[in-house]
Amino acid sequence: MFETLRSKILGSLVVASVVSIAVSTLSVNYLFLDDEREAIAQRLNLVAIMTHTTLHKLMEQYHQPASEEFILNIARQQPLRNVRVIGADGVITVSSDPGDVDKIFSEPNILLPDSSFANYLRVKNGKSVITSISPFYRTQECASCHAGSEKVLGYINVDIAADEIESGIDKAQRWIVASSLFVAIIFIGTAFGVHFRFVKRRTRQLAVGISQLAEGNFSYRIESKQRDELAVLASQINRLGDQLNHMKQELEKSHQSELERAERMASVGELAASIAHEIRNPVAGISSAMQVLSSELPPGDERAVIFDEIVHQTQRVNRAVNDLLSYARPSTPELSVGSINEPFLRALVLMEAQQHAAKVEIVRQIEPNLPPVLLDADQMKQVFVNLVMNALQAMHNGGILTLRTYTEGEDVIVEVADNGPGIPENVIHDIFKPFFTTKHQGTGLGLSICRSIIESHCGRMEVKSIKGEGATFRITLPIHRLEEEKVLV
Repeated sequence: MFETLRSKILGSLVVASVVSIAVSTLSVNYLFLDDEREAIAQRLNLVAIMTHTTLHKLMEQYHQPASEEFILNIARQQPLRNVRVIGADGVITVSSDPGDVDKIFSEPNILLPDSSFANYLRVKNGKSVITSISPFYRTQECASCHAGSEKVLGYINVDIAADEIESGIDKAQRWIVASSLFVAIIFIGTAFGVHFRFVKRRTRQLAVGISQLAEGNFSYRIESKQRDELAVLASQINRLGDQLNHMKQELEKSHQSELERAERMASVGELAASIAHEIRNPVAGISSAMQVLSSELPPGDERAVIFDEIVHQTQRVNRAVNDLLSYARPSTPELSVGSINEPFLRALVLMEAQQHAAKVEIVRQIEPNLPPVLLDADQMKQVFVNLVMNALQAMHNGGILTLRTYTEGEDVIVEVADNGPGIPENVIHDIFKPFFTTKHQGTGLGLSICRSIIESHCGRMEVKSIKGEGATFRITLPIHRLEEEKVLV
């Protein structure tokens, strides 16, 4: 219901104002209206007492005939409704309403001889009436008309219209309701004005400022002359814009320098590839020539050792040149559907001699029925040979090399795990960078080339290592589906 900040604030203010006005109205009604009702009732009671006293004196002095005439005259005065004289037996003897004469008083239970005066509020014919009763006691003046010894000769009953009470209360209630509505209108109107002046307009400015930052206009500034919380927020947004603008400038400078560096590296790479290509043929010729010369030497000739070393070094140079050419000019994989187990096992066959020389035990955990993948078998074999070679070289004093293939969800997983010393934490994030190596010999391009090959197969290559427990290289390749092959065709 209340989703926006505006609706929440205004809704809270409206609810608070309604509750406050309701509480104040009830309080005023309880305190003021009760006091008003009591004051009016006291005035009417005073009228009743004065009427009773006057009738008592009149009846003592002038007796019944004069009293009857007085009763008929005074009953016509406001706010009197009716005046009656009631006998001790409850029969009405005199009344301003002729129809009441000789009738029994309708409420004899209030004719109490021990009470000097009693009154109560009742409703008669749909109108509020205060009924008062007072006994008429025997005096010396009564002996001439009333024989006997009864203490109470009768009662005087006066009915007084209580319309003033109800009209006064109604008027007061209307005044309270009108004033409450006026206060509510002023309160809600003020709340709307305050919200529009100090919240809505300024939150709109904040929203515009944030949207400008989101669009990349970091030089945009939110103007605020206030010193409240929203002004502090605007200041923080402006400060964020300054920081983002500074970071943007630094990033542009860094990006420009990286572009320049990338261009230089590309030029150097092209140059290195050209030089490597030119070096490869002469080196191959030197190696072939040394092998021919070595084969022509007589047995036991000391020069054979020198020739063999020359051949070994030329082969090392040739491997470095091939690595450089593979990195600088990677070949596009010739993909076909097949099992990853085939190039994996072929790589193990090629590495059997190195395995025995390194005194390493190989544990194979090969899942035989792997789902097919798209792969270039020769490139994948190159990756596995490189990983196995690195693992054998890492375990200087022998160890266990675990090779696993299995499926995980929609992928085929290949893991090469050794229990060597592990990869130091300070270099593990750099091992896939080109030309980075921790070996005394090597170009530092092997793992970089491996990752490049895996990524060209839409896979990924990761490494995990624990110091003293070895390292695990993990290759993930997507499973090839038949429907994907139909789409490709």
